[in-house]
Amino acid sequence: MFRIWHIGTRHEFLPDTHGRDSDDVEGTSWEYLLDMLSGFHKDDALYADFVVCPTGPYVRGAAQYAEIRSIRHKRFAPR
Repeated sequence: MFRIWHIGTRHEFLPDTHGRDSDDVEGTSWEYLLDMLSGFHKDDALYADFVVCPTGPYVRGAAQYAEIRSIRHKRFAPR
């Protein structure tokens, strides 16, 4: 399970499992995310600047699926 939390809100995003629309990266958001997680340990937290594009409507209290467009400035930190 992987959730992207929009800091300062209670809004969470889930990586979508459909093909990406972006021309610079192929595959699904999950595949893109797994490539970016090299060096990640299961006890670590990931901090990064994510650019996401929701793929479905907003539902209050529920995580929203989103296409991950980019991940920058990633940093792993022990919990």
